[in-house]
Amino acid sequence: MKVLYKKAPIVSIFLSMPLLLQCCSTYDKVPISLDNAVAANTKVKVTTASNKKYKFRKIQRTDGVYYGLAEVRDQIVRVPIEKDEIQNIRAASVPASANTSTGTANIAIMVLYVIGLTTPGH
Repeated sequence: MKVLYKKAPIVSIFLSMPLLLQCCSTYDKVPISLDNAVAANTKVKVTTASNKKYKFRKIQRTDGVYYGLAEVRDQIVRVPIEKDEIQNIRAASVPASANTSTGTANIAIMVLYVIGLTTPGH
């Protein structure tokens, strides 16, 4: 019983990891253009010339002006994007994000299995 209590913190950490990483997004390595980001209609990560990074839910174009839609305190805010200030734009990769979450869950399950095999009595 003492072994179980000693390993409980480790087990709880590995069980919480998939939940914590579930909402993460993985972005493509290949940058896309601003017009392609509008057409993609997905999450994007914008890096400016001053090396600031912004994450937007999507990018819209209205009357020739580009806006990034960001969530601030549970409200959607339209942030104007200066075309000259953009260094690169990377779109969210849905398959890569799913693989990251699934892979993390699989690793947590394998660690729990190894812990179960190494406990006395098995």
